[in-house]
Amino acid sequence: MMNTAFGLALEFIDASIEGALRTNQRIGDMAAVNSEPEHQQMNCMEVWGGHASTNNFLRRPGLDVWIWSDQRSSAEAGGGDLHLLSSCASGRITRMLLADVCGFGSLFSEIASEMRDLMKRNVNTIQQTSAVRDMSCRLEYASQKGGFASTLMSTYFASTRAFALCNAGHPPPLLYRAADDKWSLLKGTPLSGPVDITRLGVLRNQAM
Repeated sequence: MMNTAFGLALEFIDASIEGALRTNQRIGDMAAVNSEPEHQQMNCMEVWGGHASTNNFLRRPGLDVWIWSDQRSSAEAGGGDLHLLSSCASGRITRMLLADVCGFGSLFSEIASEMRDLMKRNVNTIQQTSAVRDMSCRLEYASQKGGFASTLMSTYFASTRAFALCNAGHPPPLLYRAADDKWSLLKGTPLSGPVDITRLGVLRNQAM
């Protein structure tokens, strides 16, 4: 059993990580998460994360990030969850990638290495279009080798307080608004037309 969760507190939607954590403790399996997260520092031009069990909190410009991951089996035994965060040279661009990878043997480690590389190549790019396209190509390659993955990629640009989200076959994330003390599903409109990445079910960048 593999479970990974990103908790994001965005200043412009008036959310608080403390409130989100309290609410998480009241729903489903997240009720078991009662330990304090370890505070983690990120450097500029860094890609942080991996697939190990973790409970971490990171504070980024305009953005609080909480990551909880509980890995119950070896990735080589069938896959696992991958969580990655990147920071640009100025610290204003924070990109997040969450992937649930199904694949045996070395396929998981290959996909994880490729995902980390694409995060590095796009670390200073505000728009995540090229990163999503690159991700789509690599997941298509994985499917040809018998693997499968669902992913979420999001980008936060602190200067304009803009948040973009692309969903490739993953369950929709939950949006928590502290003012209302309520959760809601964050959904977008599926892309239409002859676009390469539509076969992965990628949703439009959702600005908030």
